Amino acid sequence: MLQWDDSYSVGVQDIDEQHKGWFDAINRFQAAVDSGEAAQEFAKLLEFLIGYAESHFKTEETYFEKCGYEGAESHRQQHRVFIEIVEGYKARFEADELIVPAEVSSFLNSWLTEHILSSDKRYIDCLHESGLS
Repeated sequence: MLQWDDSYSVGVQDIDEQHKGWFDAINRFQAAVDSGEAAQEFAKLLEFLIGYAESHFKTEETYFEKCGYEGAESHRQQHRVFIEIVEGYKARFEADELIVPAEVSSFLNSWLTEHILSSDKRYIDCLHESGLS
């Protein structure tokens, strides 16, 4: 299970709260996997994550524009790739292709924590220098 702590904070309340929402959603999915109920929750979680990701990414990208973040395009590309991967999982599930929920859960855990701790941490100075927090 993912545990939020201050190491994940980017110091912008909107973004931190959205990241916490991701942690909660992924933890709910992991709980469903652990209890054997993942198949019932799979489609709902993926649909939620796609919508949540699009909303969250829009928030981050709006901040990038406001502060003139130089790494914005590379960061946007990471966002697009994430959406494509999750949409791929959803399409495979809807086509009744074999999906291993534990692998999806592992991907979600790894992607989110690595993205926050590496990519998201890079824009902190830009946001703070622009007075966005």
